[in-house]
Amino acid sequence: MIERIIGIAKKYFVLGLLGVLISLVFWRWVLPTGILSSGDWGFYLKQSQLELVGRPLLWVADGIGRVNLTASSYLPTLLLGLCAHFFDFAASERIVFMLPILAAGVIGSYLLFYDVLASRIGAFSASIVYMLNSYTLILSTGEPTLLAGFNFSLVAFRYIRKVIDEGGKRNGVIAALWCIVVCAYEFRVFYILFWISAIYFVYQSYLRYRNEKTNLLNMPISGLLLSFCLIGLMNAYWLVGLSMLGQISNNSLFSRGLFGSEFLNLPQSLALFHPFWTGKQPAAFIIQQIPIWFWAIPALAILGFYLNRREPKIIFFAIISLLGVLLTKQEAPPFPSLYPFLYAHLPGFNSFREASKFYFLIALGYAVLIGSLTRWLHERKYEIKWKKYLSYVAITATCFLFLYNGKPLITGAIGTLFAVRHVPQDYITLQSFILKQPEYFRTLWVPSTSRWGIYTINHPMLSISSLEGNDWQTYIKSEQYTFPTAVDAQNVEVLNQKLSSSLLDNAAIKYVIVPTRDSSNDGDFFQYYGDNRQFFIDNLDRQSYLKKVNIGTSELVVY
Repeated sequence: MIERIIGIAKKYFVLGLLGVLISLVFWRWVLPTGILSSGDWGFYLKQSQLELVGRPLLWVADGIGRVNLTASSYLPTLLLGLCAHFFDFAASERIVFMLPILAAGVIGSYLLFYDVLASRIGAFSASIVYMLNSYTLILSTGEPTLLAGFNFSLVAFRYIRKVIDEGGKRNGVIAALWCIVVCAYEFRVFYILFWISAIYFVYQSYLRYRNEKTNLLNMPISGLLLSFCLIGLMNAYWLVGLSMLGQISNNSLFSRGLFGSEFLNLPQSLALFHPFWTGKQPAAFIIQQIPIWFWAIPALAILGFYLNRREPKIIFFAIISLLGVLLTKQEAPPFPSLYPFLYAHLPGFNSFREASKFYFLIALGYAVLIGSLTRWLHERKYEIKWKKYLSYVAITATCFLFLYNGKPLITGAIGTLFAVRHVPQDYITLQSFILKQPEYFRTLWVPSTSRWGIYTINHPMLSISSLEGNDWQTYIKSEQYTFPTAVDAQNVEVLNQKLSSSLLDNAAIKYVIVPTRDSSNDGDFFQYYGDNRQFFIDNLDRQSYLKKVNIGTSELVVY
C-alpha cells in the first residue's frame, strides 16, 4: 500500500508542483478575495445574474434588441445563472470561469505535452511556457472566455490526436465532449482548433502513406466522423436558428473590416511578445518595446527544434509555430496580403478582425519546442558531473524566463482582473429604485453603461455611445465632428433635437443616467469621451423634456 502511494506521488509530483506554481501566480483567482471585473469582463448584480437561467435565446434585449450571435455560450451562461442561487458573483465567476481556466490550463497542457514529449520535465517546462507567456497573461487580464476556450482546446486536442492516431469510438466521444466545452466558452477557438486538427490529420496521413503506404480510405476515421456528428448535434440549438435567420456567415461580427494591423508585426510574433505587455498593467493600444530577453524565446524554440528535428511530432508543432507567426503579424511583411486574403475568402476567418488570437498557435508550438529542449538537456548522458548540474541550471533558467512574467500577477501590479473591485453604493441605491418599478422600461446611459448598472429583461440598459454608432446613427451628423476632440458633443447630439423626446418615448426609455467616474475601481471611461463628465450633466440639465430625479445617490445622476 505504501509503495503504491509512493509510486502515485512520484508519478504526479511534477504535475502537482506545476499546479502549486500556477496557483501561486494566480492566487487572486484561487482565493475568494472579492469581485474581479475589468475591461470586457463585466459584472452581474444578483437579479441580473438570476435571469441568466432559462432556455437559449436567439433574440436578446440588449440595446434596442438584437440577434444573439453569441448563443453558443449558453452553457457557461446557464451555469453562471444557476450559481446565483447559491453564491455571490465573486464566487460564481471563479466556479464557472477562473478555476476551470486554471485546471484546464495546468492539467490539460501537462497531459498533452507529456503525450508528445514522453518526459515529465519536458511537459513541465512546456506548460510553464504555455501558461506564463505574455499573450496568455494578457488574456487573463480581461478575456477569461477566450482563455478558457484555449485551455480547454488543449484537452480536446489531446483526444483528437488519439482519435486520429488510434481511432476508436470512445476516443471520438471524449474528443467531441471536450470540443463542445470549447465551443461553449468561445466558438472562435473551436474554429482554430478545427484547423489545427485538420493540419494534424493531413500530416499524419502523409506520414502513414510515406512509412506504410497506407491508403487514406483505410485510416481509422470512424471516431472522427462520430466526433463531427456529436459536435454538430450539440450545437444545433443555435446553428439551426442562426441559419434560418441568415446570420451564420452574414452578420455584424463578420462584416467588420480589419483592425489593429498597426499594432502587430513580425518581431512581436517571433518573440511571442504581446504589443501591450508592460510587465505591469497592460497599455492598451500603445505598442511596447520588446525587452531584449524575450529574444531568448525564439532562440530556445529553434534550438529545441534543431536538436529534435528527426521527430515527426516536433516537426508538426514547428509547423504550427510557423503558421502562428505568419498569421499573427497580420498585414506586416513578409506576405502582407496573406491575412487579408484569408479574411476575404476563407469561410469563418472573417470572425478574426485582428490577428492577436493566433498568438495561441505560437504559444502552443513554442511550448513543445522549448519543452523538447529541456527534455534533451535532462535526458542527455553527461560524463562529467558538473555538466549535469549545468543542465539543471539551464532548465531552471528557461522556466524562470516565463515565471518572471508572473510577478505582476502575484504583486497585483497588473491590476485588471487581479485587483478586487467593490460595487459603489450609488449603484446599489439605483438597483433598489429600478427594481421597485414592475412596468417595462429601458434606461439610457450617457455616455456609456457602467459595469455596476442594473440590467434585467424587464429593464434593459442602453448607452448613447452605442446607439449613435448603430440604431440611432441616422440622427447623427458625424461628419461635423473630429475624433476625439468633439466625441463628447457627438454623443449628446441625438438628445439635442426636436424629436429627442419622442425618440426616447418610442424606445421605452424612462430614465437617463450619467454614471460615476468610478476611479476607485479603475473604471473611469469618461477619458474616452472627452474626459469631461460635467459636460454631459450640463447638457442634460438644459433639456426641457428631462427632469432630474433625486433617488438618494451622491454622484450618480438620474433624469
